[in-house]
Amino acid sequence: ISKFQRAYELSSDPRLLFNIAVCQKNLRKYSKMLATIRRYLEDGAAILTADDKQQAQDIVKTVEAFVSELKLSVDEADAEVFVDDEKIGITPMKGTTFLDVGVRKITVKKKGYADAVVNKQVPGGGAVAVDVRLIKEIHRGKLQVTAGVNDIITLDGKVIGRGKWEGSL
Repeated sequence: ISKFQRAYELSSDPRLLFNIAVCQKNLRKYSKMLATIRRYLEDGAAILTADDKQQAQDIVKTVEAFVSELKLSVDEADAEVFVDDEKIGITPMKGTTFLDVGVRKITVKKKGYADAVVNKQVPGGGAVAVDVRLIKEIHRGKLQVTAGVNDIITLDGKVIGRGKWEGSL
C-alpha cells in the first residue's frame, strides 16, 4: 500500500487510489477501502470512464455490507478516539466514520480522565451507537504530619488536629 500511496502523493493520479483500495480489500480493511473508493470516484470524476465509475459504485455497494457507521457520543470535547489502537479523530468527530465488521475496540482518551474502552460487536450494513462518559481521574495521597504535642495542624486554613495527624488528600 505504501508504494501506491507514495506514487499517488507524487502524481495525484486518482487511478492509483483504485490500486490502494484493492490492497486494503486484501487486508480486510473494508472501512478504509470504502473511503478510498469514494475518494477515487470524487478525485477521478473528470478522467474516469463510465465503466470505471460503475465498477467503483458496484464495489461501494458490496463493501457497505462489511462495514457499519459509528455513531459515537462522548461527553467531553477534545478527547482522542481510537479504533483497534489506531487514532481516528478527536471529539466531536466530524464526518462519517465506518467500522469493519467484527469486534472492534473503541478507546477514548483525554488527559485528566480515565481511558474509556468499549469492545463492540459490529455487524455489517448498519450503524453502531457507542455512548462514552469519561470519568475524571482523582488522585489521592496520604499525608502524615508529626509536630510538637501542643502544635496546631491546619490544612487549607482549617484546624485538623494537634500534635499528630494522618489522612487522605
